[in-house]
Amino acid sequence: MNEGQSPPPQPPPAPARGKGHAATKKLLLPLGWVARVTASGVTYFYCAATNQRTFVMPTRPATLGLAEAAPVPPLVSLCCRTLATLTAATPTADSAAIAASVPSELADACVGQLLAERLLTDSNAVSVLRAVGRHLRRFRAPHPPGLSLHDATLCNALVYCPSLTEFTLRNNTSISPATLLAVASACPQLRFVDVSECTRVDAACIAGVAAAAPHLLELACVHCMAIEGELTVRSSTLLSLSVCSCLHKLRLACPSLQHLDLTDCWDLEEIEVEAEARPALLYLFRCRKLKGSAVAALVSESLRELNVTECETLSPGLAPALVRCTGLAALVAPRCSSLDDAALTALASAGSATLEILVLNQCNTLTATGAAALRRFAALRSLTLPECAGDDTTATLSASLTAVDASYNRGLTAVGMQALLQLPRLASLTATDCAAISDAVLAAALPTLATLRVLSAARATHLSDDGLRVLAARCASTLVSVDLSRNQHVTDAGVAAITAACPLLHTVVLSYCVLITDAALAAIASGIHAAPKPKPKEGSTPEEEEAARAPLQAMRTVDVYGCELVTAGAVAALAAARVLGSVNCCSRLAAAVRDARHDLHGTRLLSQDTLV
Repeated sequence: MNEGQSPPPQPPPAPARGKGHAATKKLLLPLGWVARVTASGVTYFYCAATNQRTFVMPTRPATLGLAEAAPVPPLVSLCCRTLATLTAATPTADSAAIAASVPSELADACVGQLLAERLLTDSNAVSVLRAVGRHLRRFRAPHPPGLSLHDATLCNALVYCPSLTEFTLRNNTSISPATLLAVASACPQLRFVDVSECTRVDAACIAGVAAAAPHLLELACVHCMAIEGELTVRSSTLLSLSVCSCLHKLRLACPSLQHLDLTDCWDLEEIEVEAEARPALLYLFRCRKLKGSAVAALVSESLRELNVTECETLSPGLAPALVRCTGLAALVAPRCSSLDDAALTALASAGSATLEILVLNQCNTLTATGAAALRRFAALRSLTLPECAGDDTTATLSASLTAVDASYNRGLTAVGMQALLQLPRLASLTATDCAAISDAVLAAALPTLATLRVLSAARATHLSDDGLRVLAARCASTLVSVDLSRNQHVTDAGVAAITAACPLLHTVVLSYCVLITDAALAAIASGIHAAPKPKPKEGSTPEEEEAARAPLQAMRTVDVYGCELVTAGAVAALAAARVLGSVNCCSRLAAAVRDARHDLHGTRLLSQDTLV
């Protein structure tokens, strides 16, 4: 070759047999698949045994004269295509060899895809799992469409899966207890079993599965109506028996139990603990016949979350049980008539330093004596007490509170509401249908509103534009969400004041505010399109930096459903703001905007639950 001449072009090198394209990294192709390169440099995979090919390009090039462009399947799809060839009654030797070469890293994905596409059938299940079962860790039958295998096939196939750790088969009406026991015996490494809504699974079956799987960590039997009478479980870390409404007695021998969910076990009366169980999460939602002694057998200093919603028969054993909850972080007890003054006082003596979340909806057995114990929870962050016998004992709440829900508390007075607003760390206040929140209360609490981020004051009969101006003056750098639904006094001027002063607002709810007109929506739209403010000076606080952003650039949701004075033109103009995510309005306005073919720039128009 003369000096200055360029070397002749070299043909693209052909990849070594069995090696994948660069996109497959270190994973090997299944046996029988090879990577080839055409004269024009197009790489593709090809399987001679099944006469299948797939190109490693976003589309097939038209210059090759091939079929219309199609996306390239990932490597797992190649494996699934190969395994799908075993659907024939008598698989070929080549197909079986190909199936046996599926990379171990892809065994779970391949079997999962075959199950999802109902390609794992009685004719090929044994062959497929004989080939890849040694690598299989998860067997998840999707719901829907469910499992397309008979019991005998399932048993014969899973014999080849000794390393299986997860078996999920939900909402199955055919699998028998004997089959499930056979699966547990064939797969001794099982750690997760979910047979929720399997109608034939009974108490003896569950007890047998737990006994046959010594490494079992999670057992889910949600809505298994055949589980009735007495159930014994001897191995599990997480046990879910939700909606097993025919269960009367539960015997536990699970020293490692961490999570017990008995939600909606309406007839459960007794829990017997044979080996000490120290769960961290205990859900007894609507266990309406359960005795307090059963709870006492399960609680300890390890308990972090306890849910006793609508538990009516826990007294008098609940108070002694709560004394042992020295590490409790969350107590959820809506409509729990068993949670009385004695129980709350007992909890305050044990968990005063750890309790962070307390939910007491409609706990009408609590009086001022029990409410006074709330001050002792030094770590309390969130308190929910709608429809409780509220009074001005809220003045003694813990200063650590950041979120309070006092909705529908008709007994809460202006003094109590002012005490709530003066909590030094309050970030969220929900006061739906609470007459105690008013313009005067907000004005009195003006010096201490600087941390408020979320205010929900739906049906606030004494809140008007004056109160919103107070919020605008004090919460300009913090307020992100405000709900003024069904307010009869808020007008366009109040909305304009708060949207002009609070640049971080992302949600404004004005549904059924009868005085709101197009001017309020125009004020929001003008705030979104306003020019950016000057950059903050060096060394400014984070709040000052946030406030220096363009006004309302964080706005995502505006709700004007039921505002009869708002027109379609105003809704369309607001929806055209590119930063908005959704505008909720009545179906009449949504239809008018749609018919006028306005450009909404991606903003969704919501009419109740219908996406327009």
